[in-house]
Amino acid sequence: MKKILQSLTIFSLSAATLYQANAHWTSKRPDGHAPIGVMADHKHAKGEWMLSYRHMSMEMDGISIAPGYTMRPTEMSMDMNMFGAMYAQSDQLTWMLMANHLDNEMKMTNGMMNSQMQSKGLGDLSIAGLFDINSWDEEALIGTIGLSIPTGSVDEKKAGSTQRQPYAMQLGSGTLDIRPGITYLGQNEEYSWGAQIAAVIRTGTNDNNYSLGDRWNATAWIARKLSNNLSASIRLTGERIGSIDGSDSNIGMLMMSPSNNTANSGGDIISGSGGINYLFKNGHRLALEYQIPLDQDLDGIQMERDNTVTLGWQYAW
Repeated sequence: MKKILQSLTIFSLSAATLYQANAHWTSKRPDGHAPIGVMADHKHAKGEWMLSYRHMSMEMDGISIAPGYTMRPTEMSMDMNMFGAMYAQSDQLTWMLMANHLDNEMKMTNGMMNSQMQSKGLGDLSIAGLFDINSWDEEALIGTIGLSIPTGSVDEKKAGSTQRQPYAMQLGSGTLDIRPGITYLGQNEEYSWGAQIAAVIRTGTNDNNYSLGDRWNATAWIARKLSNNLSASIRLTGERIGSIDGSDSNIGMLMMSPSNNTANSGGDIISGSGGINYLFKNGHRLALEYQIPLDQDLDGIQMERDNTVTLGWQYAW
């Protein structure tokens, strides 16, 4: 975690040197929104609405060696379709609602025989309020407090079996989760920059006797306005993922697969991203971001993240 904070501090200070006192911050530029992989990054003026859609695709590398385990994952993919709506109750308060649909696939082998698991369906629903902490002509500080409602299933079973799939294949947390965050934004005539710290804090234990680990995410970005319609960005992200607390006795024997054992959960990930935003004259916005891990320190035997691609659309009126 220390390495994550050091890297993000250097990155944020580099962005801050771009500040010019005669600038004026506005969201009505291609770089007026954060890279599409960042959520809850901006508010709206009173009475304004925004709809959004994101498709996120994540690939994970398989485990080549898993001593003591009968099976091992060879690869995993996670596809998420996210639908969002924002409404500004006032200039100081904007409400945000997010729903998502997941499609997960994991391939396994024991060296002689291969198998495959799949789970798909609705994930957890989240609602949040975004509010002003402070703002200036060139900068803004925004707070977020939200709740994640456990609408996603934690009872996904293996095909033709009464046994549940591993934790990573479940569609939700099964717990009511608190989602606080704080976002800083800055802008001058050619550049915009920002930083965000956000968390997912689990409450209680779900019906299957476990709770996922808390998640902490810190990210900082710089974007360059290339034209009145197009901008490009780079971003650095650090994540701290807590280990799973408790266990689901119906997932399977611990030594069947590393993904069945909660000892193989949690860790730190530092990632780098590159993205583009395109703003049409009619207010529609398209964005793309590609993310790769720069350093991963995972607890136990786990699949490592390979790459994440996020494609998104936003429209405000």
